[in-house]
Amino acid sequence: MIVADANLLAQLMIPHARNILADAVFQKDAEWAMPGIGPAEFRNIALSYVRFKKLPVATAKEILQQANRVIGSRIYPVNGDEVFDLAMKITLTAYDAEYAWLARRLGAPLVTEDRDLLINASDVARTAADFVESR
Repeated sequence: MIVADANLLAQLMIPHARNILADAVFQKDAEWAMPGIGPAEFRNIALSYVRFKKLPVATAKEILQQANRVIGSRIYPVNGDEVFDLAMKITLTAYDAEYAWLARRLGAPLVTEDRDLLINASDVARTAADFVESR
């Protein structure tokens, strides 16, 4: 199992954002988990693609349904106080801290390209390339 951030999910699901590394991560480990904020962030990414005319609404909604199947029931609630404390301790936004907190809680790698997460949560955060090459 990995913790995937919303951008990695977008790279897997949205044709215009397609990234072969996201595909390779999924091939290596298809069990992706997210904190509760993850689906909302992904919906916002899909909405941006619609607003910037890169996706039709119907396609975006289809992608959202497909993404729900990828994540399935692996959307986890977080402990808000612990997330807040972690964000303060390692200098992250509360949004990013949810991903780091969940990865720590599950003992799973957080696969992301987010620079702040890679630097400030380096105990759990890995780039897609590093994850694919590891193990």
